[in-house]
Amino acid sequence: MKINLKEFIFFAVLTLATTLIAQMVVLAGTNDATQEASSSKATTMAIKNQDGTSEITTITFPAAAPSTEVTDAWNDVDGSGSKQAFGGTSVPVAWLVSATDYNLHVSVTEVTGWDTLVVDENILCSDSLTLDSTTFDSNSYALSTWGTVTDMGTQTVTSTLKYFYLTINLDAAAGKTGSSTIAVLGETI
Repeated sequence: MKINLKEFIFFAVLTLATTLIAQMVVLAGTNDATQEASSSKATTMAIKNQDGTSEITTITFPAAAPSTEVTDAWNDVDGSGSKQAFGGTSVPVAWLVSATDYNLHVSVTEVTGWDTLVVDENILCSDSLTLDSTTFDSNSYALSTWGTVTDMGTQTVTSTLKYFYLTINLDAAAGKTGSSTIAVLGETI
């Protein structure tokens, strides 16, 4: 799955647009997923690596079987040795850094094949580095109605960060490909 993140301001809304491309591989029935991310156009919000020092360009989901939840993504700066993890000391896939106060919203738009490949995507921007999978599951937002903007019920505060967690649930059939766009919207408070 590939996600290209592009940010733009439109009527006081900051959009982080991400193109998702996912592919299920017929061999061994696995799914390979990669996200590309860029926040180069934004001046008030950025998606950074796991220590907040560098902007990321790619989020990769490892190969997984159909009908599974993929939770251990990593970004291109920290690499596959530093995967997203839930539990005692959790590790987010990335950080969302903001220089402005925003209410956060999110949307996924299907481009090609996404609606038959991914059952849903789950996203949570949290203040916690002690996030377990149960807390993630009960507080994350499942995005499955492609194109619908969902209020995440989360706010950013100037000069603070949110830990960005993202998982996907795969469809039961293998051998599919698809793409979509995910947008994280920042509505000025």
